[in-house]
Amino acid sequence: MREDGPTCEDRGRCSGTALGWGLMVALVAALSSAAFWRVCTGFSPYDDMGYVMLTEKTFFAGHPLYDQTYTQYGPAYYAYKRLLLAITGQPLSHDSTLLFAAASWVLISLLCAGYVWRATRNLSLAAGTLLGVFAILDVLKNEPGHPEGFCVLLMTAALCCASFLRRGRRTWTVLGVLGLLIGLMGMTKANVGVFACLAFLLWLLRLAPAGKLRSLLFTTASAAALFLPIVLMRRHLAAAGA
Repeated sequence: MREDGPTCEDRGRCSGTALGWGLMVALVAALSSAAFWRVCTGFSPYDDMGYVMLTEKTFFAGHPLYDQTYTQYGPAYYAYKRLLLAITGQPLSHDSTLLFAAASWVLISLLCAGYVWRATRNLSLAAGTLLGVFAILDVLKNEPGHPEGFCVLLMTAALCCASFLRRGRRTWTVLGVLGLLIGLMGMTKANVGVFACLAFLLWLLRLAPAGKLRSLLFTTASAAALFLPIVLMRRHLAAAGA
């Protein structure tokens, strides 16, 4: 007996999927070009890019952080940048800094789009997320090479990693990777690490079995997440109201 081949409907679905992914690849290519153009054609007068590059130059020359190299950022960013330069074989320069900033911009957008696709399996929503996040992250062009870009990359990586959490053998592996990413955030910018840790704690508490202890911990962590930003920014809020 001859087996039936794929129907016209199946072929049409496959063609539509292939076309959708082809358009997504073209969109990523276009956004990559746009990101590189944007970071290379702007300059902020406060020049955080030059300041961070100077701290990298002195640290890579053998001057320890916080002793002979002044910086207010944690060591994780400098280790990441050193590893990135070693892997790519690029020297520390304005060109490589701009290139890495553009690549991070696109990669962060892709990670967010990937998270949405994993949650919905809808390529249109993923493409919309890619465009929306890319537009929001346009601010990254103002400070290429700033540790904030690394923090955002870690956050989106943690978001995608959380989507792989399932009950089973991989649970502790995923939790371990999440802990590593949050730790790297804290070792780059302490305030970012604290808020990421609070968000992670709230998420874990929602997954924990119901009970009085969970309710107490969830309420406490929620209050901390609500009021800590106000405490942190109180001086700026007072200045804005003056």
